[in-house]
Amino acid sequence: MFMVKRHNDLHTCVRLLKNPECTAEFIAWRFGNAIIDHPEINVNFIQSELRRMYGIKFVLSFPAVRDGFNSGCRPFIGIDGCHLKGPYKGILLSAVALDANNSIFPLDVCICGVENTVTWTWFLGHLKTFIGDTRQLTIMCDRQKGIQNALALEFPNAHVRYCGRHILSNLKAKHPLSDFKAQFWAAARASSKRSFEEAMEDVKKADVAVYETLRKLPAKYWSQHAFDNQCKTDHVTNNMTESFNAWLGVQRNLPILTMLEWMRKKIMKRMVNRRQRAQAWETAIPGRIYAKMMKNLQIGSANPVCRASEWLYEVDDRGRTYIVDLEHHVCDCGYWQLSGIPCVHAMPCILHAKKDNSQFIHGWLKQDSYLATYSGLIHPIPDKTSWPIADGDDILPPLLRRPPGRPKKNRRRETDEVPVERRRYRMQWKHCKEFGHNKRGCPVNPQNANKRTRHYKNNLKSYVSRIGAELTSVQGSDSHSQSHENIQVSKKRKMVSEAGISGAREVVNMHITEGGSTAVWLGMQGKKMVTATGMMLKRNDGVKIGIKKNDKGKAPAFPPWRVRAYIHF
Repeated sequence: MFMVKRHNDLHTCVRLLKNPECTAEFIAWRFGNAIIDHPEINVNFIQSELRRMYGIKFVLSFPAVRDGFNSGCRPFIGIDGCHLKGPYKGILLSAVALDANNSIFPLDVCICGVENTVTWTWFLGHLKTFIGDTRQLTIMCDRQKGIQNALALEFPNAHVRYCGRHILSNLKAKHPLSDFKAQFWAAARASSKRSFEEAMEDVKKADVAVYETLRKLPAKYWSQHAFDNQCKTDHVTNNMTESFNAWLGVQRNLPILTMLEWMRKKIMKRMVNRRQRAQAWETAIPGRIYAKMMKNLQIGSANPVCRASEWLYEVDDRGRTYIVDLEHHVCDCGYWQLSGIPCVHAMPCILHAKKDNSQFIHGWLKQDSYLATYSGLIHPIPDKTSWPIADGDDILPPLLRRPPGRPKKNRRRETDEVPVERRRYRMQWKHCKEFGHNKRGCPVNPQNANKRTRHYKNNLKSYVSRIGAELTSVQGSDSHSQSHENIQVSKKRKMVSEAGISGAREVVNMHITEGGSTAVWLGMQGKKMVTATGMMLKRNDGVKIGIKKNDKGKAPAFPPWRVRAYIHF
């Protein structure tokens, strides 16, 4: 029998960091071959790799979204990953579907440390458990960083499509001097075997190496004519996930939990707003689907139509004949079977038969499916002060580590991506037709005669009188002063020469006595402030005049377009 006489509740021993799951056998199984090939691997490297591969991951998904996808959305999912830009770096993996109006429908998101085969397998495994394995899915991806291996493990029976934009980018990187972009997209969007072969011949004429590379890649991954028709989607790019990343916008700069909370509220409001909006529709066809139908009707209205029976038609399109079966929703071009929307050959036949357009739209593209998608409810969450205290250890945020260099916010552009052109405007008043001012700053406007102008660089007489210099004359830039004591100063340029400045509107001749000094106000040069550093003035007799800043070595606290300088000679 023992009795405790003294108890010290101050513990100075460190916490044990042992993990019963990470045994020596596991490390040997995971890193055995790497250690054999590289005996110099140390313990720190193995620890960092284990944290990177098996770190904490977080998934955000809602039952209302799952039920909406299974009851109203097409079995088509796009998956992609993007970087987080906030203080805690990581990767945001996302799975996005399409509703009946071809709008994005966020399905599942995951936060992880890195994008590789392990994380993608874990995320797709959760997605499979979440939505179930009862439908034949079609998954669009960019075949990068372990996605292909993860899809083979978790969705072996799914139809897979590769993003055409990423395929084109890889081809451009290998063949930068070839111009085959238009031919590639023609082959990717070819909905029939005949049009695909014609487009591939054009690719071969543009670049034989690109043609051979595309022939090695099965057409079922990137061309419409070989896609599966059961998902009723004609997408050849993964832009739906890019739209989701743009939908997040600046929220990717927030901390992880704050971003996920914003996402929850955004999806909750989105479900309600779209359900209420769809209930007020006057037609059974969503807006974007109806716009596509009208566009196909406009394009195909000039095609001659020959009726063979109540449902069969023959359509001539630029010298080619297509058979349209309205009863079974089939056209020889293949687009109607692929997208579920009547093509340019079917629309004039429907108009000729005087049928209702909604009869020839697939059920996944109608109002009922749209309402079923957004019929669920995401329940609001009370304040965290009323939450029950959870058992277990608290999860601390990851350590902040500042990477070298300036933080990068903008995405890396593709090699052949054209930069966005920004429209530039020049200020011009319509009466005087001069650029650089409006009605308030126009010197010709009589209403400004008695007003004191705030822009001294546009009013040279006031500009010179403010510095106390003697104004002898104001001349054009093509004039030449004969006085050797005059200094010509341009309001538009840094440098001053004895013959004046070419292109300057006005030249000010200031008479300054030998050995004296005066202060000069220099203005803006476009968007760049004129500073005194490295500037030289030149007298008419060729003597150089240096310019110094004020005593503090920087511009005084005046309006930002003015810098004070002193002329000494």
